[in-house]
Amino acid sequence: MRALFLLLLLPALASAQVPTPEYLRLIRTDSLAQRPSPPGWRPLVMNQGNLIRRAHETDSSVEILRFKAARLYLRGNYVLSAGLRRAGQRPALQSAWAQGRAANGSLQWKGAETGETFSYGPALSTLEYDGLSYPYDPHGRLVPRGTGNGRPAAAYGNSIFRTGHSTAHQLALEARVAQFEGPSAGLRVEAEQQEEALTLISNRNRREKFATSLLFSRKAWELDAGYAYSATKFTNPNGNGFLQYAYAQSLLAPPSFDLRNGTGNMAFGTGMDNPYFLHNDNGQFARTRSRSGKFTAQYKVDRLRILVEPLLRTAEDETNYQFKPGSGIYPNGYTLRRSQQDKYRQLRSTADYRIFNKSEWQLFGHADYVFNDDQTGIGLQGSDPAKRYHYQRRSHRLSLSTKLEMDGNDVDGGLYAGVTAYRSNTLSKPAPLLPWFKVYGDWNPDGVTFTGSLSYREDATELKLDETLATAGLLNIESYRSAGFMPRAEVSTFDGQPAIRHAEWNARLEAVIEQRFTIGVSLFRRQTKGDVVALPAGDQLKLRQIGDHVREGLDVELTYRHRQYGYSSDGFRFSHSLLFSTWQHLVTKAYAGNDYLPVAGFRDVYKIFAEGYPMDAIAGTYWLRDGGNRQVIGADGFPLPGPGTRMIANAKPDFVMSLTNGIEWRFLKLEATLEWQKGGEVWNGTAAALDYYGRSATSGQLRNMRDYIFPGVDQAGHPNEKPVRFYDPAQPLAQNRWVRYGPGGVAEDYIEPNDWLNLRKIALNYDILRNVRPGKITLSVFAENLFLRQAYSGAAPGQLLYGQAGFSGLDYFRLPSSRQYGASLHLQF
Repeated sequence: MRALFLLLLLPALASAQVPTPEYLRLIRTDSLAQRPSPPGWRPLVMNQGNLIRRAHETDSSVEILRFKAARLYLRGNYVLSAGLRRAGQRPALQSAWAQGRAANGSLQWKGAETGETFSYGPALSTLEYDGLSYPYDPHGRLVPRGTGNGRPAAAYGNSIFRTGHSTAHQLALEARVAQFEGPSAGLRVEAEQQEEALTLISNRNRREKFATSLLFSRKAWELDAGYAYSATKFTNPNGNGFLQYAYAQSLLAPPSFDLRNGTGNMAFGTGMDNPYFLHNDNGQFARTRSRSGKFTAQYKVDRLRILVEPLLRTAEDETNYQFKPGSGIYPNGYTLRRSQQDKYRQLRSTADYRIFNKSEWQLFGHADYVFNDDQTGIGLQGSDPAKRYHYQRRSHRLSLSTKLEMDGNDVDGGLYAGVTAYRSNTLSKPAPLLPWFKVYGDWNPDGVTFTGSLSYREDATELKLDETLATAGLLNIESYRSAGFMPRAEVSTFDGQPAIRHAEWNARLEAVIEQRFTIGVSLFRRQTKGDVVALPAGDQLKLRQIGDHVREGLDVELTYRHRQYGYSSDGFRFSHSLLFSTWQHLVTKAYAGNDYLPVAGFRDVYKIFAEGYPMDAIAGTYWLRDGGNRQVIGADGFPLPGPGTRMIANAKPDFVMSLTNGIEWRFLKLEATLEWQKGGEVWNGTAAALDYYGRSATSGQLRNMRDYIFPGVDQAGHPNEKPVRFYDPAQPLAQNRWVRYGPGGVAEDYIEPNDWLNLRKIALNYDILRNVRPGKITLSVFAENLFLRQAYSGAAPGQLLYGQAGFSGLDYFRLPSSRQYGASLHLQF
């Protein structure tokens, strides 16, 4: 009974100030205060939040040790999204003229069995079907009107685009157990899955991701262990431009030829392919898989923080490029199997120490060391002899720095300064010490906050081992022969190259007025010395150090937020954001033997590296001109191309600007982003090919042009007065306005402005539940690339040839961007 009485009184005893001797004698007869707690002893729960671990007697009191209350925190979010995609703007095609060419002074239809690839035949309006058996069209061959079955010739669209769709699921869960001023542990799990059917036929992509991390902290220690897995699968790879080639075949197919008819490779001409044949059971795929694990240990006390973080990552990339036997460019078929294995090991260690903390001033010391061991192995096998490449880089980066901070009443500021050392086994010599610094400050007068910073940093980098440089091989191939390109070679070695040096200045000034209006201005200058590129050397690729270049520019940011009606949460709220960016990027020095060097693109049209020229300069064939810049016209009345190549365009825009406007009311939010690019030029190689084969709208509209006189001078310098006919049936096809200059045309003739205005995105969000337990539910609908106006006549902007940034400004059957509509449901709990 005394034990029971003691249990009932324990809450009061815990707060007793002066225990009486009678009380001490009472509890001394109870074993609870005299023996230690056994291993499996369970705490007594007197009431909510009262967990007693142990009672301990002293000479004058009883000490009650309590368990610290632990709480379990759970949170997460789930996002379900779905969308539809439609292909954006595509080149305009003619649909009035049939497959064929002029013969015996008249236009004649020539079917696919003749191998004809041109669409310079008679007008479809003058033709009809004969109704006889014909493997290329169930309606029969085309014959002059009045000599067949009376069924007029049809113009086939031959588009290989469809309405694409996508779905995505994202789930994140986090659980944490924590005690007040005690240890805590947490678990986080993320999973993501995305599936999409592209707008291009027979192309589906799938992406998966899973990541988990376990965290534990106790006193000065924080531990974090994580694992991540990701995988992708594409139906068709595009490292060889396969998707562009299929797209080209659909555009070049004559309007009188139906690509959907027949079986096998029912191509419209010799050396051509049917896109449906290319996609059907072609054996192609592209798969990637990546796994990584890391462990982070951090020890943090009052003035010292030490962090150690080892990381291990592996990645596999399997790609199968394949053309079936019977293909136009590979009649016997072709296979290239590319496998790549990457291994990354990293050890990072960091130490921070607060040297002093006096009044408004603090001084810190910082050290950071990173060791990387990267290995990449690439295997190529298939129709060509097998090749193996192996690269390994062990690098060390050590940074030592100090930070001085000042925290005043209205003025804050600080100074960072340090030096970095970089070494690796692939460098020809160690990089020199790399200094850097940053000065910043804040001034907070009433209602206004001014922030400014100035920084300078030197760095040393190398080309990444795991990024393919195979597209450099296209510099050996003309654009109109690029359909047969295969990534058959990689660089032989990354060893023996000097470091690429960078020196960058950044200055920024920002003002925030009444927490509503913000204006920020940034100036930057980045100088690169000793840049390195991959270039073809026979059937191999080798790295070459080519020279120096400087990129400098200006960024301006303006934002404004205001409430139009009232001050309650039910009022309207508006927000506006304007971003403006302009820059210059010039080659300041070309090393010996590297001036006017092709660095990306094709043999006939390419990006050049030339001293004093823009980094985005494009070179190609051009029109011959005299000293007065007048076009020189040949004896036959047509303009003459000049010898060789020269700079013909600059892909860099004058500026890029985006404007985002938003409005909120209660649970609704509407936001739209408009983007504007001014300036820049594009080489429209797609138009050149379509003109050559007679498929462009231009060649359809102008082929009957007569007595046209090209402005310019003849070779003697006199004004040109010779009239010409663009397409004369009495002359060979090779003499017409477009075929005479070859399948690539004269590149200068196909330079177009790249100005555009695009409604990039508009979204409407509705908070079904907001600020209500257990969480939040948001429904969103959106549209992307909804409105586009562009000066360029080709495909809508947004895609790059071969997925390479170096091909910006070059368009040779570049895939159009897509217009997307979708919705998402976001649950937070």
